[in-house]
Formats: sequence, structure tokens, C-alpha cells
Amino acid sequence: MKFIYADSLDYIDPLYDFEADRSPPQRRPYWDDLYPHEFLDPMPYDGVLVSRAIVGDGPVGGESTQRRRLSAFGGRAPAPSEARRPEAC
Repeated sequence: MKFIYADSLDYIDPLYDFEADRSPPQRRPYWDDLYPHEFLDPMPYDGVLVSRAIVGDGPVGGESTQRRRLSAFGGRAPAPSEARRPEAC
């Protein structure tokens, strides 16, 4: 299985001009860039990893807006049988 770690901010510029080696002058990185899975079909990985702090099940509660957003798009925590245990590494 292949995953992308969402906190690494691996965005792509969908309008990047490879021949000129530049982005359009009107580019707004925060608003216009996309994660690879939002642009490429098929998706180049099997899932997106996020920190436990974002989903709120860690020692410090996560932001409820992020938790709702992940749930709305099908995000879920792995079942106990899917979780990776340190002794298995």
C-alpha cells in the first residue's frame, strides 16, 4: 500500500507550464494548487495519512472542523485489526 502524508503539503500546480518551466503569473498557491489525488486519475496512492491530533483521538483533541471534513469525504481511522503494531515492524 502507498500513502501520502498530508502534513507534508505535497501540492501540485495543475496549470504549470513544463516547457516554459513556470507557473502562470496569476497563480494563487493556497487556492489553486491541488493534492495529487485531486488531479491525477487514477490516484497514485491508496490513502492519505493525517496526524492523530487532526482527527481528535490523541491526547490533545483535534479541531472539530477538520474531523467533520475528513468524515464528510470518507475519512476513517483504521480498525484495530488494520492498525500497525510496533512489534510487527
